[in-house]
Amino acid sequence: MNNELENRWHSLLGETGGVLKQAAEYLLIAKDGIPTVNEVALEYVRQQANSVASVALDVQLLVSQQRFQNVAGLCRIGFESRISMYAAMRVPEFAAQKRLAGAEAHVRELEALIKSGVKSYVFQKELEKHSELLNQMRTDLNGVQARKWWPFSEVAKAAGLMADYEEHYSLLSKAAHNTPTGLAFKDDPRILVSTVLRLLHDTVEACTCLVFFRQGNNTSSQPVTIKWKEIIEPTLTLQSEYGKLAARLNEQLREEFGEQI
Repeated sequence: MNNELENRWHSLLGETGGVLKQAAEYLLIAKDGIPTVNEVALEYVRQQANSVASVALDVQLLVSQQRFQNVAGLCRIGFESRISMYAAMRVPEFAAQKRLAGAEAHVRELEALIKSGVKSYVFQKELEKHSELLNQMRTDLNGVQARKWWPFSEVAKAAGLMADYEEHYSLLSKAAHNTPTGLAFKDDPRILVSTVLRLLHDTVEACTCLVFFRQGNNTSSQPVTIKWKEIIEPTLTLQSEYGKLAARLNEQLREEFGEQI
């Protein structure tokens, strides 16, 4: 790749990072407007929205500093968090099942360590604490069965986002892994722009979901955040900005590869 072409890719990457920062800031506002109630699903949605926003800010910082090695992996985390957020909003017991499965896994891991011969007061106290928490969760969740929700395609299907999963997850995974292909992808400006643009899409869509969420196709919108009035117009603007950046990505790819893409 010649210097002029590489500079064009990095210019587009920098612009995408700037819009990404704005999207993350508005998502944090939307997240802060999710009511704080003793409800597992809403708290899980809040955490996943926070994850998407935090990842977006981290990626923007890395891009601005031209430190690209971890960008694709972070973009995949943002993608997974957005899909998990949708799943929690569409499947009533999703968050509870995931939390319970996680608590059970912590207890099993500590039990295995102690059974293997590790003698540690700290581990023993942690096991007691996590076992007590697990028992309390089983009581509070009133008969909910633990479920790991794996492979991740199960989460995407529950979220209604299988099309996104099938189109993007493979590339995000390849670019995130330390395989020969993944290592080659990590600094490729085309892959960097594609993955960061994907994260921008996920960040904007997470924000949009908190404002315009609908349980099904035949239901009216039910904002999840009480701050929807503050972010509805910026979110629509961000959707437009994403569309313009995506069009530029496609234009640069066509110029570079022609009919091959």
